[in-house]
Amino acid sequence: MVTAGALVAYALYTMSADVMQKLGTKHLNFTVPFVIYGLLRYLYLVYEKGQGGSPSSTILRDPSLLVNIGLWFLTLVGVLYL
Repeated sequence: MVTAGALVAYALYTMSADVMQKLGTKHLNFTVPFVIYGLLRYLYLVYEKGQGGSPSSTILRDPSLLVNIGLWFLTLVGVLYL
């Protein structure tokens, strides 16, 4: 339930008129798929692989999440500056 709420909140944030005006772009919603994948991958690691505990170590040890974070960041920079 918390994950669904976080996803909806982030998606609404990216489509907010205030955010679009402040950042000067209408394309921030291109980052939403990376957030969806990241949250679902983290839940998979915690519940299916039993890698709970420290969230930072779970994220830093998973190559898929690291690539996802990198792609999210590149997309964000591209949307904001290109």
